[in-house]
Amino acid sequence: MNDVKARYLNDPTFHCVVDHMRTIIRSATLTPSEVREAAMMACVIEEMYNPRPPFSTSDEDLDRVRQALARTPTTPPPSTLRDLNVDQHEG
Repeated sequence: MNDVKARYLNDPTFHCVVDHMRTIIRSATLTPSEVREAAMMACVIEEMYNPRPPFSTSDEDLDRVRQALARTPTTPPPSTLRDLNVDQHEG
């Protein structure tokens, strides 16, 4: 909570958004719960229409991902494949 309070005190944009939401609550347009739900819905809609890459696309980060993928086996060892084998002719 202290981080949010500090942000409210030091970030003019955040402060303005919080004050605007408080005005909506005080005017009895929406309850605090409805304001929370509306804020979450706004976030969901924003992420749906403006997706962001799940990770940094810097060359260094991409190289690290490529190296990790190269170390990861793409198929299970043969013994695991035998264990997963299912007779498809069972009826």
